[in-house]
Amino acid sequence: MKHQLRYYDCMEDSHCKGIIELSDVNTVVASMPTPGAPKKVDEKAFFDLHTKRLSYNFCASDGQAAQEWIEKIQSCLQ
Repeated sequence: MKHQLRYYDCMEDSHCKGIIELSDVNTVVASMPTPGAPKKVDEKAFFDLHTKRLSYNFCASDGQAAQEWIEKIQSCLQ
């Protein structure tokens, strides 16, 4: 079974900007805001996903949502 995480520029987009194969993911961890991140967002809303080739920086709606994303992605990796 193939598990993927598809990401979009905004919620209105119908075509994804990219696909991350979860089989390539090494770790998913809470992180700090990166340069260019939204300013008025909870500092705990950020998380990083590290693959064999790239690292992705994500911003959830808040810290609790970020933790849920981390937990759900980690459960797919086991």
